[in-house]
Amino acid sequence: MASNPHHDMEENLEAIEHQPTAELVIAVWEGDEAGVRSALDRGARPEVTVPTKAGVSCSLLTVAASKGHNHLLRHLLQAGLSIEGGDTTDMTPLMLAALRGHAHTVKMLLDLRGNPLAMDSDGLTALHFAAMEGHQQCVAVLLPLTPPTPAHLEADTPVHAASHCGHVEVLEQLAGAGWSLTARDSHGNTPMHLAAIEGCAAVVQWLVQRGCDPHVQMKDGRTPLECAVQHGRHEVENWLVKNCSGVVRSKTLRVEEVMAWRVEHERLHNKILSLLVEGNEAAMACIPEVYDGHTLSQDGLTPLHAAALCGAPSGTVEALLRQGVSPHVTTPDNMTPADLARQQGHDSVIKGLQCHHCVQFLLAARVHGDRAGCKEAG
Repeated sequence: MASNPHHDMEENLEAIEHQPTAELVIAVWEGDEAGVRSALDRGARPEVTVPTKAGVSCSLLTVAASKGHNHLLRHLLQAGLSIEGGDTTDMTPLMLAALRGHAHTVKMLLDLRGNPLAMDSDGLTALHFAAMEGHQQCVAVLLPLTPPTPAHLEADTPVHAASHCGHVEVLEQLAGAGWSLTARDSHGNTPMHLAAIEGCAAVVQWLVQRGCDPHVQMKDGRTPLECAVQHGRHEVENWLVKNCSGVVRSKTLRVEEVMAWRVEHERLHNKILSLLVEGNEAAMACIPEVYDGHTLSQDGLTPLHAAALCGAPSGTVEALLRQGVSPHVTTPDNMTPADLARQQGHDSVIKGLQCHHCVQFLLAARVHGDRAGCKEAG
């Protein structure tokens, strides 16, 4: 995606030697309408572009749009500048106004025949940028002029952008205008995959509530849950486990086969819990590899919760972690396995959990240690 083209622009004004033109650039930057008219009357060259540290040069119309100076747009257009920018950045003035959230500027640029369907080098339109930043007013202005055509659905859509950045309100707007909530980008990512990767739990919940499949797979076969686990997004992981687990997905299984599978699955889970209660480490090797580490018992417990409650040996805890049982899932009372182990005083479980080197887990352990030290000092 293009970098911000007006970054540090004021530091580059010295590169413009023609005095009226330099004054014009300053007036545009500051939104000084009288200064713009004066500089143009004295022969300022409006076609000048302003270099930036990002390595691009911006037209004065682009500068005005990015700053929200819509009162300058007509002056600059009448001086001969293009509504689409005419500089070395691939972002149009309309895109920059949308990115910055200047709804009035967006509307004026559209009234002046700015193209809402223009795309940058990544195929993004002004609506993408507004959705990305959560600018609802800009989205409302652009939606009627950016229909969800098949061409837009072949890659990243504004729904992907809003999901990636966690803007549920914008998703409501896009869904109401007919944009698909399940479109795939070139990597096979749905909006839910992107929300899971970025840890946008509210978006994941909203998409599921709107009927999106929480078990959908991207091209490499990963589900939103697997994406959340891989990227350490434990709030998303926890919510998906509690609300979307236990669904068998197969096109070939009959209802009877599904029911039989569920009975066997629960039997295996209960077997795991009983082994943990007995503290049987050797039997852990007999647990089938098909076991789902995110499966919950009817009481909302994972095997690690059971291990924490009964004080299982550290080796048992480590074996469960190796098999993919998550230490981040919480009970209906919002207790992690580590919370339960500390509550019960089971140091062997805490020792076993320490082999899990997740940043979030280590931080939680450090915070608990600091609190314990404070209590002892008191």
